[in-house]
Formats: sequence, C-alpha cells, structure tokens
Amino acid sequence: GGALRTLLSQGGVRALYAGLAFPLAAKGAEQALAFGVNAGALAALRGAHAPWLGEGAAQFAAGAAAGVTVAVAMHPVRLVKTQLQIFKFSDDRGRARARAAYLATPTACAWHTLRRHGMAGLYRGVAPAALGDGVSYAVRFATYARAEGALYALLVPGAAADEGIGGHEAHPAARLAAQCGAGAIAGVANWLVSYPLDTLAAQMMAQAARADTGTAAARDASSTAALRRVLREGGGQAALWRGLTPALLRAAPTNGLIFLTYEVCMQWLAAV
Repeated sequence: GGALRTLLSQGGVRALYAGLAFPLAAKGAEQALAFGVNAGALAALRGAHAPWLGEGAAQFAAGAAAGVTVAVAMHPVRLVKTQLQIFKFSDDRGRARARAAYLATPTACAWHTLRRHGMAGLYRGVAPAALGDGVSYAVRFATYARAEGALYALLVPGAAADEGIGGHEAHPAARLAAQCGAGAIAGVANWLVSYPLDTLAAQMMAQAARADTGTAAARDASSTAALRRVLREGGGQAALWRGLTPALLRAAPTNGLIFLTYEVCMQWLAAV
C-alpha cells in the first residue's frame, strides 16, 4: 500500500510501467530459452547420459539448468529495467543526475553501466539471481509435471495421468484446464521458494543504480554485504518477503497462461 502510493505520487500510473518495454520485449525470448533448455536437458537426462536419475530428479535437474541459463542470459535486461525505474522516479537530485547522464533509454543505461563498471556492472547481483532462478525453475517445471497429471486425473476420474499425451486426446478440455491449473500452481511454487533471493538480487541492482545517481553512498560490495544491508534497513527477515502477495497474485494467472500457450503451441507444431 505505502510503496504503491509513493510510486504513484512520484510518477503517476506511468511509474508502474517504467522500464517495462525493454524487458517485455525480451520476455518471449526468456521463456523460449527456459522451455528450450528444460526440454533439451530433460531429454539428455532421460537418455543414456544419466540412466541412474529417476524421472522426478531429472525434471528437477533440467529445470535448474533452465533457471541458471535464464538468470545469466537475462540479468543485464533485468538490471537495465531496475536502472530505468530508479533513474526516472528517484528524488529531484537523482533525476537531475540521470538526465545529465542521458539515462533515458535502455541503451543509454546499458552503455552508462559498461563505461563506469565494465561487464561486471551489468552482472551486479547475478549470484543470488542465478541461485534463486536455478531453484525456482527446478521447482517450477517439476511441480508442473506432477500437478498437470494429477489435475487431469482429478478432472477425468479413472483416466491415467498421461492418457492421450503424444496421441489422440480423449478429453481435450480437461487436458487444457489441467495444463492451465498446473501452470498456476507451478508459478506460485516458483515464487515461494525463490522470493528472498529474488529480493536480494533486485536490491543489489537498485542500490547500484542509486549509487550512480548519487542518492546512495556506495554499491554493495558483495551479496553478503547486500543481505546485511537489506536486513538492517528493512527490519529483519520480513524485508526479504516484502511484496510477496502481489507477486503470487501475478504469478498464478501468468504462469497458467504461459504453460497453456506452450503446450498448445507444441501440440500444433507436432501436428504440422
């Protein structure tokens, strides 16, 4: 409530969408990368490369590989999004310095960081992000696989969880509902396990942006230093979970649609 009021008072409704265009344009690529790496890793782990792995462990490991890949590949995009929000809607002095540095576009923000801090600057906070995404994507894909079969069996009593997969679907509406519902469950599980690490990574990126505008004394020296600062300034461990409710409310429908879209597209491509 308080954060929303502050954001709206400083930048209006536009503040809610500051820096959105750049990551939104990359969101499709991010999900394509995640699903592609997950599918490739799962196929490899199911094959002769890891015959000792059970199905559940293979799904978890493949999801973890997808998460780490996404975190490393997309971290600069997330950093620039954070910079745009900080530069545009900080206090007057911060905005003035941002304007003086021409930090009005994603490209300008990226070049500013490269000039001042090199490639390391674009990957500020990547360690907790990679750890968080590795765990969250592992949980996300493994949860989806289990939940989708369970929901289908619940919607169609007596049917096997994998009935119709790869062939004729006897109950297509039930399958679509199960896929959407399982995606929603997977999205919520994703955020529940990764939220503290995601918060830490976001705080590191925000602190770096504030330091560049002169509204913070210095960048965090390490992930550990950032954690101590967040706990100190935020009043303890609750600071790592702040904002979880809106994240969960967003994650359920978003992931339901993402997984449903993926499954429908894969079925269409298989039929072509």
